Amino acid sequence: MNSGELLNQLLIDLQSLFRISFRKKKFTLSQINLISSIPINGIEMTSISSYLGIDNSTLTRNVNVLIKQNILKRDVNPKDGRSKLLVLTSHGINAKIELENIIEKIGNKLLKNKAIVDSDHFMDMLDALHWEINKLKLK
Repeated sequence: MNSGELLNQLLIDLQSLFRISFRKKKFTLSQINLISSIPINGIEMTSISSYLGIDNSTLTRNVNVLIKQNILKRDVNPKDGRSKLLVLTSHGINAKIELENIIEKIGNKLLKNKAIVDSDHFMDMLDALHWEINKLKLK
């Protein structure tokens, strides 16, 4: 398998694993990505859409659903007083913590696999891969 095929298969398998793991939480994968990407102090819509690599209309649909579920709210940006920040509600913060705990459990299960002998080396490789992916996103 070449690197492109392996990356594609890794993406598909990881998405599938996340969907299965989060099925009981009733969030879509897009919503999980959104919730887990919002910092505690909030983020502008354009910044999060760029970070997630999705268009504004897709983001707006997901945001509106999560606002109805009391996960997110829109607040005025204190820096300029006119733009809006997406902010997690207290319910949203709890949901984010739950999601992060599930993601951590997935990671721990992977690291317990005997085929991955050196977990520190594996984490270093994942960190390096993450860095390279982010560099490609900036080009």
